[in-house]
Amino acid sequence: MQPSSETPSPKFPARKAAGKKPSNGTEAARKMHARTKVTNGTQILPGIVDTRSVLGRRYRDVLHAVVSDAGGFDHCSEIKLQLARRFTAASLLAERLETDFVNGEAKEDLVTEFSSLCSALVRLATRIGIERVAKEVLPSSLASYLDSVDNNRSIDDSGSDNIDREET
Repeated sequence: MQPSSETPSPKFPARKAAGKKPSNGTEAARKMHARTKVTNGTQILPGIVDTRSVLGRRYRDVLHAVVSDAGGFDHCSEIKLQLARRFTAASLLAERLETDFVNGEAKEDLVTEFSSLCSALVRLATRIGIERVAKEVLPSSLASYLDSVDNNRSIDDSGSDNIDREET
């Protein structure tokens, strides 16, 4: 088999197509259409029919917030994404327990259940990384930044931009 020339999913640009090395030493990558919808990024979890429910939307929102804090989908390994999914599910369970408590529908063993859930959340958060990872918004070097500024100034000076300027 020859290596696949297909590119990885645009949702996960830093990832390469999964594949195993055959015994002859050449790499064989799976075809992109042979991957699951979860792997391709078109579904959050396998088997979810409708993510428009309240819990489905909340799960998606919390998952995206956690992954964003960890640096984004393109900077997270699969292990970190799996931990983020577990953290999200545990967070939703904790929110449900908190809602039951506030509504007066709490069970007797709520304290032990809630405290063990909170401990699991803390452990998962430390594995994922509690500190928010900032995305780089400036170019990698000062020289490339100054070049871009000079290019923008030359466009302004030549008058080829489409901005009408009023002279006072």
